[in-house]
Amino acid sequence: MSAVSLADQGFRVDLIEKTGELGGHTRETYFDLIGDNPQAFAKSIIDKAQNNEKITIHLNSEVIGVSGYAGNYKSQINPRW
Repeated sequence: MSAVSLADQGFRVDLIEKTGELGGHTRETYFDLIGDNPQAFAKSIIDKAQNNEKITIHLNSEVIGVSGYAGNYKSQINPRW
């Protein structure tokens, strides 16, 4: 959701996901206490991320190093196979 929000503001985003699919724990949640559908919500956010040209998604990856300062960070990514 944060990646989509930043991309909608015009920022380029690299989204790092350690598993092979986006969605995190929401993929295991099928109902909530107020009657919303977490699966539908997650799917809509995932679709927005996957279809946004400003978002690069790195699946099966992990961040192994970060340097820089606020507004100018650089991260090292290690693809996990």
